Amino acid sequence: MIPHLGCGGAEILVGKIALHQKRLRHQVEIVTLHQQDSTFEHYPDHEKLEREIPITITPSRVKLLKRNKNEMLCDWKNILGRFSPNVIHAHLYEADVLAHSALLPNVNYITHVHGPVFPLEKKKKIPSTKKELYEVLEKKWLHKKYRDSNTHFIAISRATSDYTKTIIPHSLYKNIEIILNAIELEKFPYQEQKKISFPIKLITTGNLVAKKNHDFMIRVVKHLIDAGINCELEILGYGVKENELRDLTSFLGIENKIQFRGSVGNVADYLSNAHIYLHAAIPEPFGLAILEAMATGLPPVTIDGGGNRDFIEDGKNGFIIPEKNIMVFAERIISLINDQELYSTISKEARATAIKFDFESYVQKVNEFYKR
Repeated sequence: MIPHLGCGGAEILVGKIALHQKRLRHQVEIVTLHQQDSTFEHYPDHEKLEREIPITITPSRVKLLKRNKNEMLCDWKNILGRFSPNVIHAHLYEADVLAHSALLPNVNYITHVHGPVFPLEKKKKIPSTKKELYEVLEKKWLHKKYRDSNTHFIAISRATSDYTKTIIPHSLYKNIEIILNAIELEKFPYQEQKKISFPIKLITTGNLVAKKNHDFMIRVVKHLIDAGINCELEILGYGVKENELRDLTSFLGIENKIQFRGSVGNVADYLSNAHIYLHAAIPEPFGLAILEAMATGLPPVTIDGGGNRDFIEDGKNGFIIPEKNIMVFAERIISLINDQELYSTISKEARATAIKFDFESYVQKVNEFYKR
């Protein structure tokens, strides 16, 4: 279950899990609460997913204060009666709430925590609005459902596991399992003997939203250009910040050095033509896009967003910088440009790291977790 399908990391992971489960001859259905996102046309293997996996859209919602709240769950209850699940695996908050609205005996409930969620954040202040009061009510209701169903939690990184402990009852800490995200290696072929050449082609992947810090990376490019380095940045992604980011490139006078590619389906093709991968998201629950770039042999230069600590070793298979600092970030890029031996070593180590995160072994771990 997931609110909708689109080109976000959690959404793509759901499709991958479903297709791999189908290959293992398990019966699988994807349930969404909304129509698919506009980026779904660029969703990896979306035609295969729609062909092989039933995707059901339900209008059901949980409205705790509505008198007809049971009627609002009719479609979801019909799905449960028709499918008779052994496992309900929910991704993202809205789907998690609906998943726990009608508890069934002998069903394993899995909540997949992909990072900070709203409205489960801890609030220090006393609720003062109807909305905040409702959020407290919903949180207490969901916590009770977690306990009644003996829900188990998948955290996608150590940082996400720590975060999960701040939003669930202490008694459920034992139900948290860290299962690091994974990639389909065959879709991100390694580019051996990749060498630095000018112009330096930098690349980043991620939805154009505030937490991805594209503005920071654009300013890094400006800094590099002012330092006399011939470089350009390709931005793969779609989102509400695009116009603002385009305005920033114009203001800095580097609009011809920044390419906005939008939501693309062939990410690997763009990665194969680049030299260095940039990533500045804070927080970063894991960093799947970083790992995909590393699989192709791109050295990553990143900011410490939390989750990427689980696979980046600073100076060995990439760079991870403690905070947003344009000069330090640019210096790491320059060190790769000026030292081909360092570049090649980190490129090989990046690929060696990515190999450890193959999706086949990931699904095996998920299935073992289902059996608990």
